[in-house]
Amino acid sequence: MCKILILIVGLTFSAVLAGAGAVAPQAGVTGRPCSVRKIYVADFGADPRHVNFRLFLEKWLSKKKFTVARKPEDADAVLTGALTISGGDKRSELAFKGAELKSAGGERAWRGDFYFNTGNAFGWLGRGHIENGAKKIAEDVRAACK
Repeated sequence: MCKILILIVGLTFSAVLAGAGAVAPQAGVTGRPCSVRKIYVADFGADPRHVNFRLFLEKWLSKKKFTVARKPEDADAVLTGALTISGGDKRSELAFKGAELKSAGGERAWRGDFYFNTGNAFGWLGRGHIENGAKKIAEDVRAACK
């Protein structure tokens, strides 16, 4: 019994230190196969953390075998969403709400809402957590557009 309790506490502590976040399931896909291969990632603002998130998202979309377009008119689809990054000294949060991948014709190929938090003793949402959030979103887009 004591060993099980120690294991549970250890796993819980590890998850908290890793900055575990929750991701809402993908929703709103059109029912047709996603044929998007070239994506333009919209601007999320001038805040350095928002700029980093966009760069990380482009990096991970490329790693997931998408081509990242430099202009929206050069892309098959545009990825947009409302990004907020907030936090204090004990807890930080990243939310990417209303994320959508829409074709030039306005057809939605993918959408989702994402939420990540650190909630750990270190408390700040650093580069690693921002990159991890971008990676998970790119993985979700890839899963929808096989």
